[in-house]
Amino acid sequence: MSSVMKIIHHILFWLIVLLFLTASFGVADENYAKAFYFVCFLLPVAIGTSYFFNYFLVPNFLLRREYVLFSLYTLYTIVISLYLEMVVLTAALILLANYTYDELNPYSTNLFLLTSTLYFIVFIHAFIQLIRKYQKKEHLLTQLSEDIVRNQQEHIMIRVDRKNVQVPLDT
Repeated sequence: MSSVMKIIHHILFWLIVLLFLTASFGVADENYAKAFYFVCFLLPVAIGTSYFFNYFLVPNFLLRREYVLFSLYTLYTIVISLYLEMVVLTAALILLANYTYDELNPYSTNLFLLTSTLYFIVFIHAFIQLIRKYQKKEHLLTQLSEDIVRNQQEHIMIRVDRKNVQVPLDT
């Protein structure tokens, strides 16, 4: 897959997440504009956490079987992302609710729900990456097995028009 297609897939994934979270948070008080702004505040935290976890922690520590460091850095990631969620809640309180806690979306004030949503997104992204890697490896295994079958067949090489051509032998 080309790098342009990977970028397009990433953008589509995060747009779907944006739309889904906007719809989910907008249902609570039927104010989809506020929900959209809140999700726009929260999305950088989700994107940063997801990419750090999936593209740094997993390949550098989990796949290399450095479980203690992976656990420690994952714990640090959770603490930092929770802190950033609190910053988002503070910004939402100031910018979206005019310093009035009751004007905030009920879903956005539930820290457990926000944290669960954030890590659900991170793990969905990890699951999608896992499926892509599995499909790539499966394709590679299919190609290798076809090469093995092709190479096991007896053949002779004949030079025709300055090119080598394999001719199978019928036994």
